[in-house]
Amino acid sequence: MSNFADFMLRRDVPSLKSAGKCSGIGCFQKIPIRILLTVPCLIQIVVVVALIGWLSWWHGQQTVNRLAVQLQNEISERVRLKLETYLATPQFITAINQNAVQLNQLDLNNPPALEQYLFHQLQQFNSVSGILIGTEQGYLRAVNRRGGLHLLKLDPSDQGQVHNYQLNSTGEKTRLVGTFLKPDVRQISWYRAAVQAKRPVWSQIFQTPDNRDLSLNANVPIYDPQTGQLEGVASAGVVVSVIDQFLDSLQISATGLVFIVERNGNLIGTSTDALPYRTIQQNGKVKLSQVSAADSSHPLIQQTAQQLLQQFGDFAQITTPQHLTFSDNGQREYVRVLPYRDSLGLDWLIVVVIPETDFMAQIDHNSRVTVLLCLTAVLIALGLGILASSWIAKPMQQLSQASQAMADGDRDQRVPEVLLIQEIQITAQAFNQMAETLSLSFQQIEAANTTLETQVRERTAQLQQALEFEDLLRRITEKVRDSLDEAQILQTVVRELALELGLQGCDVALYNLETRTSTVYYEYFCADYPKAEGKSMAMERVPELYQQLLQRQYAQFCLTQPLLRDFCEDARFACLACPVTDDQGVLGDLWLFKSHQWRFNPEEIRLVQQVANQCAIALRQSRLYQMAQAQVKELEHLHRIKDDFLSTVSHELRTPMANIKMATQLLEMSLERIGLTEATAESVFRYLQILKDEGQREITLINNLLDLSRLDAGTEPYVPTTIDPKTWIPHVVEPFVERAQLQHQQLQLELAPELPPLTTDLSDLERILSELLNNACKYTPAGEQIVVTASIVETASAKPAARSTEVLRRPEADLSPANGASPTFLISVTNSGTEIPEDEQERIFDKFYRIPSIDPWKHGGTGLGLALVKGLVEKLNGEIHVESHSGHTTFMIQLPMARGAGHIKSG
Repeated sequence: MSNFADFMLRRDVPSLKSAGKCSGIGCFQKIPIRILLTVPCLIQIVVVVALIGWLSWWHGQQTVNRLAVQLQNEISERVRLKLETYLATPQFITAINQNAVQLNQLDLNNPPALEQYLFHQLQQFNSVSGILIGTEQGYLRAVNRRGGLHLLKLDPSDQGQVHNYQLNSTGEKTRLVGTFLKPDVRQISWYRAAVQAKRPVWSQIFQTPDNRDLSLNANVPIYDPQTGQLEGVASAGVVVSVIDQFLDSLQISATGLVFIVERNGNLIGTSTDALPYRTIQQNGKVKLSQVSAADSSHPLIQQTAQQLLQQFGDFAQITTPQHLTFSDNGQREYVRVLPYRDSLGLDWLIVVVIPETDFMAQIDHNSRVTVLLCLTAVLIALGLGILASSWIAKPMQQLSQASQAMADGDRDQRVPEVLLIQEIQITAQAFNQMAETLSLSFQQIEAANTTLETQVRERTAQLQQALEFEDLLRRITEKVRDSLDEAQILQTVVRELALELGLQGCDVALYNLETRTSTVYYEYFCADYPKAEGKSMAMERVPELYQQLLQRQYAQFCLTQPLLRDFCEDARFACLACPVTDDQGVLGDLWLFKSHQWRFNPEEIRLVQQVANQCAIALRQSRLYQMAQAQVKELEHLHRIKDDFLSTVSHELRTPMANIKMATQLLEMSLERIGLTEATAESVFRYLQILKDEGQREITLINNLLDLSRLDAGTEPYVPTTIDPKTWIPHVVEPFVERAQLQHQQLQLELAPELPPLTTDLSDLERILSELLNNACKYTPAGEQIVVTASIVETASAKPAARSTEVLRRPEADLSPANGASPTFLISVTNSGTEIPEDEQERIFDKFYRIPSIDPWKHGGTGLGLALVKGLVEKLNGEIHVESHSGHTTFMIQLPMARGAGHIKSG
């Protein structure tokens, strides 16, 4: 260690001769530690202060923009919602009055009732200033709350003099306030606007009768629902000053404002003291005139309107929400413009203006405070850096001198250990204790190596034991799972545990929870002890033990007295009882016995628990297998009974039905011999025909039942025959052509130009096509069409359809599709005029199932035809599908093209 220290110290300490020389990087290697500690820290602080100042300014700008947009959006949306709510009331009132007149609930020809109706309606809606109804006969009735409750009355006989009455709280006239001249109500602007529009419409803003405000009326024409004649106009008005008051109540910002302007530039309302109208004295009369936003007395409104006109040219050009900014006397203004429209024709603009100074005052103050604090931090950091560098440099100089002395060979050098800075004090102590620490470190490393070797050996032994137990568990589990016999499973578990764990003995018992007993089924003991197999014990004999086992917990104890065995007096065992359990419950238990001098360790207990769990799973599987075997035998027995029954019944039925058919034919021949014909004995022949049809129907039912039974049993042989579809299909269809003509149906046959030979079972395919044609002729109305088509289609390679046992056994033809695209033979039968409901299409192939709604002609049927067709198609390794919509029903049969060849049959 001393040699290494000598080398390092001599390498890094320059000689005194070169102390006065420096060039390049060597000069930077001699920077005083005071400068090295102070200057970099000061540079970092200055950079951080500058960065914080810039980020503070940038974040302030971003915050202003974000807050301005957010506040403008919120205010404009509140104004829009308030306008919708405020202006919806007069529309609602006029609609109510229109319906009341058209439903004869309000009589326009009964002025007293009309006055009371309007009065009470005004009392219910506080947001409207007045409600009016004018009629085509020249009557006008209006109530308003301008300066109290008033009734304005104008009749045709009043010669244009409107009478203004003051009303009390019950709607009665108390006094005549005065009269004023008005033109015919039918010439007033709000009346004419509704009549011309012929629908609900807003009037132009007009002056209220008391000359104190502007009003906006919602008007709706009233037409007689019977004749369509105009009866009058209902109107309800709101005053503009209410909009002004709402805008004034908004909390925008210190100097921000909001105003509403029409498309022509006239103000509707503002949040400032500037009125949206000016008062003009003209010929002794007071006239209220709307003020243009560009001419407003408020400078910010005026400047904003001029900026909008300058940018868009006209207020009518603003059709979507807009965000923009402009400068006013060096101050930045944020502007949000929101178009407002409704169904009655209103088209206004909501304008929100917020000066940037409303947000920047606090931000500027915070920025100044931040800069001041940063400068203060720089000065404090500079002073602390100089002071700290002095505290560090002096002891470091002492440590450097001592190191130089040690490098020169003085091993007794020491440095003071009591220093102000903890790290340097620790360095000094480490310098003084370095030799002793190195020696102690080597001793500790040797001791640690010895301890680690011991731990590795112990851990290796534990891992080896764990691997052995895992391997043992795997072997026992494999042997248990190899058998589905319950006795073999129990014997294997008992024998393997006893042998592998070196036990004195082991047994397994199964529970009967109904009788609360435990019966030993199998045991394995090394010595000759009395047998306990087959013995049962009541759980109440040892309730604490079995309660613990039934709770799926093991028990370990010393067995000193016999339970099921007559042990010798000196036979004592350490016993482990473990429940045989799975997720469905406790099936039994395992008892393991070893000498009382030993206990079962945790690894053995864990192994026994896992073996018990595997035993429970195997027992469940064995019992399920036995149940399944019993069910299979029962099903096979039932299937044989069914086959015997069908065979017996069909034989017993076919013989009498054949006799009935022959008797019917003989009866018909006898009637012909005695000279009876259908013309002379119509009823007799009709009954005879019914007898023949029903007999044939029963014979068909019996044959179908037998065919289905043979298909289900897989006893129907497959006889492959190669046919030419171009000649064979017309031969099958030919018998149905005459039947279709007799029923006034059109039967068409469409075959593809090139149809290759098809190898299949000829009788099965003929039966399939005949059944489908029979159904088509039966259920197709007169005048409709039946189309039979045959073609070759390419289908993508897919998993073959499920096949019956007989089909899989036949060697004559390979019906599996080829790799990639494979051709299939497609036969379809389509008839028009009938349609199968979509929810019935999956059930029509079930045995004995019929759809009553598809048989309006009451043809009847057995419900076996389509089931037989499906069975025959599956026997041929094919598929059948049905599509029914738009008055057409199509049955499609896809058959594989066989690769084998047989003799070709044409028809």
